[in-house]
Amino acid sequence: MPFAPIHQHFEKAVKFVYQHRVEKRGILIHCFMGVSRSVTIMLAYIVTVLDMEVPKALRFVKQRRYCAEPNFGFKEQLCDYVKSHRNNVRNQLIEMHGEKKFKEIVDAEKKFVKKHS
Repeated sequence: MPFAPIHQHFEKAVKFVYQHRVEKRGILIHCFMGVSRSVTIMLAYIVTVLDMEVPKALRFVKQRRYCAEPNFGFKEQLCDYVKSHRNNVRNQLIEMHGEKKFKEIVDAEKKFVKKHS
């Protein structure tokens, strides 16, 4: 389903994951194969919170899950999201719990990425 409109879920999914990270709660993102849909949603979170570009975020995810490979349409939608919505969603995350909490979450995520890269 390379042209399924997954982009419509990015903002809600990013906010959902972020809220769970703020609450220090675990979260499982999954789909049938764990290759394309779930990876794309996780990438939306990573590129938003860590302000990372899609290729770099995908390389990181592939280090953890070698079979991760969003289909072409999902990658395209993710790149469009980065260009047109990411900054707005980042600002909404900051508004949700404040800049201090956002920085705390970003620092924790960056520490995790560094440790596992």
